[in-house]
Amino acid sequence: MPGILKTIQDAVPFLQAYPPSVRAFIAVGLVIICLTAALMVAVLIWVPRTQTPVGFPDTAPTPSSAPPTQPDTSTTLPAQPVPSPVIAPQETPPAAPEPQVRSPVTLPDLLNTLNAEGLTDLQKQAFRDKHRSKIVEWQAYVVSVQPEDSYTRRILALISLNDPRTHLPRDLVPVWFSPAHKSDLLDLAVGDLIRILATLDFKGGINTEPSLHDASVLHHEKAGRVA
Repeated sequence: MPGILKTIQDAVPFLQAYPPSVRAFIAVGLVIICLTAALMVAVLIWVPRTQTPVGFPDTAPTPSSAPPTQPDTSTTLPAQPVPSPVIAPQETPPAAPEPQVRSPVTLPDLLNTLNAEGLTDLQKQAFRDKHRSKIVEWQAYVVSVQPEDSYTRRILALISLNDPRTHLPRDLVPVWFSPAHKSDLLDLAVGDLIRILATLDFKGGINTEPSLHDASVLHHEKAGRVA
């Protein structure tokens, strides 16, 4: 050791200016520094390169042999609702009009019932209600045919059970025709015998008289010569 210190003191020229004790102290310090540096160099050389230096975290990613896991979407995503099929609304067909009921009552039966003195007004009213709005088929004589009404646009004819040319007309029944039957009505004359199909109605109060609506001529028989 004294030899090493002596060599250092001789190798460093600026130490010659210091006293021997100071030079010895500085030489010892230099020896310690050199040994420490040599030791650190040896450690850095011999430490395995794969070893992580002390004091530094291992930030390198570690490869994993396990396959990546897929996220479980069955619990995280809400179930998608299944759309219901769109059903087009079905159109309801229009209801067929109810067929009108025919009434078997004849014109003589109806006039006899309404003119019967032995029946009360209540009984006559029940008779009217029974045959009201029913279809009837009557045969009668033509009394007159009026021009088309400018307000109702209908043609009025009057019929009777008796031939007006030989008997005084009584119990006249008004019959209303639509303009579509005008050509048939132009051929009618007083005293002609016709068979008509129409809807029976009663309008007015208790003593109301019958009338026919929506009539059509089924048969027409021209009146003969009156003797």
